[in-house]
Amino acid sequence: MNQKWADILRSLHREHMHAVWEKAKERKLDELDEDDKQIAMIMLDHAADFHNQFEFADVTKEHEFSPEDEVNPFMHICLHLIVENQLAERNPPEVFQFYNAMMKKKCSRHEALHLIANILFPMIFQVQRLQKPFDLDRYRTLLKKMKNHAPEEIAEAVESELNEMGFFDELSMGPLETITSEVAKNNLDDLIDEIAGDGPPKILRSKSGGEAVLLSRGDYKFFVEEYTDDFSEFDELDEDEGLDAVGGRAITQLKPLPLNQNFGQIYRFRVTLEAVEPPIWRLIEVPETYTFWDLHVAIQDAMGWLDSHLHRFEMKNPASKKNQEIGIPGFDDREQNTVAGWQCLLADYFSLKNPKALYLYDFGDNWRHEIKLEGISKRANKQKYPCCLDGLRACPPEDCGGAKGYQDMLKILSNPKSKKYEETMEWLGKKYDPNFFDFKKVFFWDPRRRWSMVFEEKE
Repeated sequence: MNQKWADILRSLHREHMHAVWEKAKERKLDELDEDDKQIAMIMLDHAADFHNQFEFADVTKEHEFSPEDEVNPFMHICLHLIVENQLAERNPPEVFQFYNAMMKKKCSRHEALHLIANILFPMIFQVQRLQKPFDLDRYRTLLKKMKNHAPEEIAEAVESELNEMGFFDELSMGPLETITSEVAKNNLDDLIDEIAGDGPPKILRSKSGGEAVLLSRGDYKFFVEEYTDDFSEFDELDEDEGLDAVGGRAITQLKPLPLNQNFGQIYRFRVTLEAVEPPIWRLIEVPETYTFWDLHVAIQDAMGWLDSHLHRFEMKNPASKKNQEIGIPGFDDREQNTVAGWQCLLADYFSLKNPKALYLYDFGDNWRHEIKLEGISKRANKQKYPCCLDGLRACPPEDCGGAKGYQDMLKILSNPKSKKYEETMEWLGKKYDPNFFDFKKVFFWDPRRRWSMVFEEKE
């Protein structure tokens, strides 16, 4: 978490969030700055749960939320704000890897966000309440370790791991002021008023050397309420609400994250169409942050396909050592084994030791493409990615009957005197030169826009 978010967190208070809510409920988002606009959007997403708390925040600012039966909606929004920005920026990268792992374990997006917040909260507690710097290394370590746990185990596992790291011992150490019990006794009322008035906690030291941390009641509830949240029960998706063709699951829960343009390396792939002669291939470069869905769109655009049929990748998963099918779950008999491509990062699968995948397009015509990672290198200055570097021959027409139908078509086109020549030319509907390809004319679509078009996402 950079200094920007630390400063925003320290500046947030209920009166400010109430002012944001007033704009949000009237849909006057254009009157807010970018940070407050994002807060407003998150508040609107949670309006069904926290409407009254948002509505009366200005007159209930002294209310202390009980950790036994209340959720602090304002801290909830703050955690959502940070987590969603970390995911959008994929910074640190471990946060997206954890999110990806939880989605594969059947969590909804909202559940995955809560699990990340559960890991994030102790770090935020240090920043906001103990005035300590954000411990990025510890946060990244926790994310790496927790992604291997089942979702219902994570709350307990985080607490156990932090305990082993000595985190809870550190809460009574560091930059906090240490006061002897004698001084505290003589100034107890002033000390309590200072801490209750949003002052930092104090370390109290007894004559025998024992130490304890004096927290305000609000700080104590803040910590207990957020850190001990129970994530062991996950709501099942409603089979009648928000369903789409993607595996019968709510499409909004599977929406891909925004494209991450903050990358330093690019992957170079050679895409070769199998079982056709003369050969048809493309050489493309894509960001290291790409998912398999993003690569699918880049392949479609570089080849010249129309993306009007289903697709699937088949590749060895380096983690399980087994073959993995990656595509769009729910459209064929393989749906139980197919992982959504927008949930899988190329970087988690491709390496120079694991460089090949099979890309199938149009399960009827069965177009098979060999995908080979040829190199990983630094991105070039002023180069837009993805990009096409080279290629050979035009893409076959859609629905021409697969490799065999394509080869038959080439024979017909090579002989204008053939009885089927005019019929074939009429079917093509335009001049088709199988030998022509200009890599400079390749246009790459935004893969998120393509996703919205395919699934008819409603904004």
